[in-house]
Amino acid sequence: PTSLGFSEEQGRACSAPGPFLPLYGVSCYSDGIVQAVVEAWAVYMQEVLPPSRYNSTSIEEIKACLTSIQHEDYVSTLSTTPDGNPADSPPPAFSMSLGTVNALIPASWMLKNLDNGGFADLLTTLNVGTYHSFGGVSSVIADDQMNAVSDAHRGAGTMAFSLTADDDFFANIFPLLYDTSDKSNFPGFLGSNHANPLAQGPLKDDWTRACPQEWTAQQRQEKCISVQEAIYGTELLAKLEAIKEAVDPAGMFTCQYCIGDNKQSSTESSDLADDSGGDNSVQDDPPKIDTGDTVVADTAIESTEDESSGGINFLLTMSKR
Repeated sequence: PTSLGFSEEQGRACSAPGPFLPLYGVSCYSDGIVQAVVEAWAVYMQEVLPPSRYNSTSIEEIKACLTSIQHEDYVSTLSTTPDGNPADSPPPAFSMSLGTVNALIPASWMLKNLDNGGFADLLTTLNVGTYHSFGGVSSVIADDQMNAVSDAHRGAGTMAFSLTADDDFFANIFPLLYDTSDKSNFPGFLGSNHANPLAQGPLKDDWTRACPQEWTAQQRQEKCISVQEAIYGTELLAKLEAIKEAVDPAGMFTCQYCIGDNKQSSTESSDLADDSGGDNSVQDDPPKIDTGDTVVADTAIESTEDESSGGINFLLTMSKR
């Protein structure tokens, strides 16, 4: 922000998630900041646009067309459904993204390569859209080290959409963005909210080669970095899998591409509700979740027959230690 003449506080007050046209879709959360943004934009445009096509007069004419709209909150900016509720933004949609990934670009790398043209060259090489809903002071100070947000996601400056994750990307671009020197710790680089069904990391034994799209699902699972590891990285994924196994050993709570979805649970779900009609309660001592230094909770999962509904109720209890 300071390179554009803003203070740090002013810079944190405005942002835009996409690479929109100048000032289109920029949201600011501070009184009086809009005019400062407009003036900074005008100065920047006059520096980068060719004088033969744009001059100070034309820039001023464009400034006069810029308007700002004040909203009470984010919900008030959205369109509404027929029943008066806020509509989804963006609306649900289907898209084809075979062979592509949405890669997180570290903010530290962007800043280091901003003045030397490296970041601009990267965007030109990738030739994809970018998503800028990252960064800011809150992404750093809100981290208590006890959450599932990956370092890559928290430290990202932008996300490259629909990037072709081929051999060239993993051999020449990926090592520029992330430290690949420790072959026992693959660095997460995918955004979990935008990981498509075939998104995976490179080959397990060669991080410079992409996982072949034509392989079967079994081949990809055996020989390629999983989508979970490509999102969270090796170390964080191991911690999350340990917690998952302790809290939910039967794999009762799961979803596609979530933690543990690609692993065989140590306890089959039939142990909770088998066909014998016997006692289905979990009698083992409740497992302890070890986060490294201290045990933070004991858990127990109990199942009871519900004659009224003909089903089984599950109760998860946790107690602090």
